[in-house]
Amino acid sequence: METSQVSDAQVAPLKIGQVGERVGLSLRTVRYYEEVGLLTPIGRTAGGFRLYSEEAVTRLRFLKGMKPLGLSLEEIRELVELLDHSEDPGSLTKSERERVRRALARYVERAESRVVELESRITEVIRVRDRVADRIDELDGAVSS
Repeated sequence: METSQVSDAQVAPLKIGQVGERVGLSLRTVRYYEEVGLLTPIGRTAGGFRLYSEEAVTRLRFLKGMKPLGLSLEEIRELVELLDHSEDPGSLTKSERERVRRALARYVERAESRVVELESRITEVIRVRDRVADRIDELDGAVSS
C-alpha cells in the first residue's frame, strides 16, 4: 500500500490549546518556549490565537523530552540549533560539523549520566519500599497473633 506524504501546508494549523494537549504541555509552557525563541507559530487567527504546524508539535515533544535530562535552557537552545543546522549539513563548514559532533557527544554523555543518577535513585526508593513493607508485615503479623 502506497502512502502519500502530507506537508505542513496541507495540514490544518493547530491552535495553541490543541498543540499543548497533543504534547501534554500547558499553554503557559508552550507560550514560554515561544517567548524564549525555541518555538515559532506559523501565524495567528483573526482573533489573535497562535497557530502552529505539525513541525511545532514534533519540536515541542523533543523539548519536553530534554527536560528530564537536566539540561539548562541554553543547552536545550544549542541542541535545537544544532539539530536545525543538521537538517542541511552541507551548509556547515568542516569546523562547524565537528562542533556539532562534539556538542552532540556531550549531550549523550550528559543523558547517560542522568540515567545512571536516576537508576541510583530508583534503587534507593526500592530499598525504602522494601524496608517499609517489611515493617508493615511485622506489624500485621503481631496484630494477628
